[in-house]
Formats: sequence, C-alpha cells, structure tokens
Amino acid sequence: MLSQAGRSILVQSVALACPTYTMAVTRFPKSINLKLDSLIRKFWWGSNSNGNSLMLKCWDSICKPKAFGGLGFRKLDDINTAMLSKLAWSIACNSDSLWVDILNAKYMRGKRFLTDNLECNNSSWLWKDITSCRDLICKGAFFKVDINSTISIWNEPWIPSLPGFIPDKSFILPNACNLNLLRDLMDSGSSSWKLETLKNIFQPDLVNEILKIQISPVNRLKTLLWSPSKSGKFSTRSAYLLSQSARFPPLINNDDFNWKNLWSCKLHNRLKLLLWRIVNNIIPCRAKLNCLFTINDTSCLFCNASMESVDHLFLLCPYIQQIWSLSYWHFNINTARSTPNQAWKKPPNGWYKINSDSTFDKGLATAGIVIRNWNGSVTHAQTQEKPCLEPLVAECIAIHEACLTAERLNISKAIFETDCLNAITAINGASLNSFWPVDPVVEKIKKAWTNWPMWTFSFTPRKNNCAAHELAKWAKTSSFVGIVPLDLIPINVFCDGGYPIVDIF
Repeated sequence: MLSQAGRSILVQSVALACPTYTMAVTRFPKSINLKLDSLIRKFWWGSNSNGNSLMLKCWDSICKPKAFGGLGFRKLDDINTAMLSKLAWSIACNSDSLWVDILNAKYMRGKRFLTDNLECNNSSWLWKDITSCRDLICKGAFFKVDINSTISIWNEPWIPSLPGFIPDKSFILPNACNLNLLRDLMDSGSSSWKLETLKNIFQPDLVNEILKIQISPVNRLKTLLWSPSKSGKFSTRSAYLLSQSARFPPLINNDDFNWKNLWSCKLHNRLKLLLWRIVNNIIPCRAKLNCLFTINDTSCLFCNASMESVDHLFLLCPYIQQIWSLSYWHFNINTARSTPNQAWKKPPNGWYKINSDSTFDKGLATAGIVIRNWNGSVTHAQTQEKPCLEPLVAECIAIHEACLTAERLNISKAIFETDCLNAITAINGASLNSFWPVDPVVEKIKKAWTNWPMWTFSFTPRKNNCAAHELAKWAKTSSFVGIVPLDLIPINVFCDGGYPIVDIF
C-alpha cells in the first residue's frame, strides 16, 4: 500500500500537473475544479474498503505553502487563474506573437491593457478568460523607468513601492504643474531625478519613494516588469503566490514553528511528513479520535495508564521512553571547514584598489569607499547617502559611487572590490536579468566601465573589505557625507592589512 508520503509525490507530480496544459488556455468551470480537488483530497488521505476517509485537517490548511505550515498543494482553480494570467501578461507586454497581434487588432484597438476599459460585446471565451486575470496582472506589473521615458505620470504604473504603482491624488500638491510624461521629471544628462520639480508636484513621502527608483541610462521602448519576480520576468509560480498573498502574508520573526528547518533537514520524506503530522496534531491517536467521535477507551495501548495523546505516545509513555533510551544516534557535528588565512592584498605596481561597501536602513543606502595605492597606503576615503529599494541595490550604488570617484580622480588602472557576490555577478555577467531593481545601477556601472577598459571588478570576503565596511557603518552613525579627512576616522576602520594611512590626494 502506498504511504502518505508517496501519495504526496503523486499528487504534486501527476494529479496537479495533468490538467495544466488545458488550464493554460481555458478556464475550467468551478464545479469541475472542486470535483477534482475532492478526488485529490480523498486520494491523499486514503480510504477504507467502503470509500470512507478520516480527514484530520482541513484541505485549505494543507494547501498552504510549506513555509506557512502546509504541504504546498494547490487548488486547481487557483492554478487555473495563474496559468491564464500568463496569456494576460503577453497581451499587457504586447509580445511579438501572431495570436497577440490578432487579439490586439480585434479587441484592444489602441487601448492600454492595464488601465483602459476592455469590455466588448460578443467577445470570445478566450478573451473573457484573459481579461478575467487583468486584476491579478495589475497587482504586480509596472513599467521600468528609463531615461527620456514616455510613461504617463498619472495613468500608468511606475512606482514599485506604491500599491497599484500609480500616484494617488492624495500625494499630489494642489498647485502641481501640468506635467504628463515621466521624462519631464528627469535630468537626462545625469540620469537622475529633478528634485525641485518633484517637490513642487508631490508630497514629501511620495518624493522619497520616487527617489528610491534608479533611472536606467539606456533609452528603450516601454518595458513592463513583474514585481513578484526578482528578475522582473513573469512566471506562473509568482503569479500564483501573488494571487494567494492575502491568505499568506509575508513571514515575520515570531515564536511560531520554523517550518523551513523541518523541510530542509536531511531526513526521508516519510519522516518529514510524520514530524509535520505530529506538530499539527493530526496523528490518529485515541485522544484525537475522541475529539471527533466518542470512543470507550482513550488509555494508552502500551502502558494503559494515561490518555493516548501525541505527547504521551512519542515522549511520555514509559515503554516509549525505554525505546528512546535504547536507540543509538549518530551525529556528525564536526562539519566546520577550515579556511585559509587571507588578508587584504596590495594591487600591482601602478594600480589602485578601490574597496566599497554599503549599509541599508529604512530605504537609505550609506556607502563607504576606500582607495589605496600599490604601496597599500590609503589615498582617498569617501561616503555617500542615497535612497534605494533593496540592500542589493545599496551595494551596487556603493560600487557606482566608487566608479564616479575613480573617474573624478582620473584613475585608469583600478581594481574594484566588494564583499557582495551578487553585485559582482550582475556586473560581470552578460545578462541584466538577475534582479530588476539593480539593473539601472548596473547599466550605469557598465556605461562608466566602457570609458576605462583597464578597470576590473572582483569579489572579496568581508574580512578583506573591512575598511569600506567599517567606514560605511561610521558614516551611518556620524551622518557624515562626502570626502572624509582621514584624521577624523576611528583607527578601527582601517583594520584589514594594517597599511599606513598616508598619501592623501
């Protein structure tokens, strides 16, 4: 007989996967989805010869993600919506496909999918299915901000930190000027925002949110990004999670059970499922069965002294305690790996090494930049503050500020080091699709790099980036921004390598 863990695998790989091909192009009636859900539920719980099942936990709870205490099963109606939303995304992006061109010519006729009224008399079932997913697309879609962008300030989504991504009228000042396009808010020369213009139009809170958006220096056609995905690319998985966001709010640090530790531990799936059932108190012990329907005897089958609860059955029963005492567990706790001693190394003769790091707190990045010459002497130290959306963006901003500093000091041979591997991967990689918030900053770094072909960007461990890290922390606490006189910095800032602090420009 197949175990419940085996049935879980069959549910995930077969029962929930079989209808997805058809669900990708048509919406199933709810009655059919509910019937299929019922069949899957009965199969997973198992049944006796009469077809009766003992279901000790509601299916809604089991269909939660594993991080929230469920098993990661999905209801078919929710899968159906997520699959169809991929078609809606293709329409919203105006993908280069024949079927998109046909539907656009028949139903769109110059309309905007995200904001305009798309109701149409005698429309096809396919179009009705696609437009039924528009609300889901609007929850996660917004336009990438490029220089000289023709995005409408008031009618199109472009602020990723706002619900709906469009400025609300409550954030607009009464005497706001009549600007309509996003490019009117930008300084094309520096790829930055016109701060005074923003202050004349929007409330201060919204100005701060806009300043967190990094402007791409590359002028391209309107690009739609998908906010639930790190890469900005649409996926049905992220669409499903977005559709369920009301049911599963973001996890916060609390005293609840840490489900991620359970599912990531190195145990057989059957043991993981057993532990999951124990924590959820859905073991069919006599105490649990007595809560569902009255039984005559609730005492433990082994000791016959106490009620057979989950705690008693696995921990408190004298017979079980003897079994635990006789068991022999092997723990391999000596897993520490020795790492070779490393230290900050001087650059080659004639070169400079530029270390950068950043702190991130409440939407504000504080960057620390330290430049040392081939003798290991610190020649320049600088800090900078800028609003941003994510910690990774803060790291990239620090690297970009280091590039601007090197340009200003006319340093042609430079090795840029940071302890953020993801930032270095994004800069050295051929693709910019790693994480959409950092793409504009990475594009600025690459644009600067083209003018200085001798520059290199590399990763270094945190202990070798101590100077920049401590400088950023010091700047955060002291609120110092700009070129730093080296005699103002605490000596502990320069702790990697012990090289002298001399030769200031």
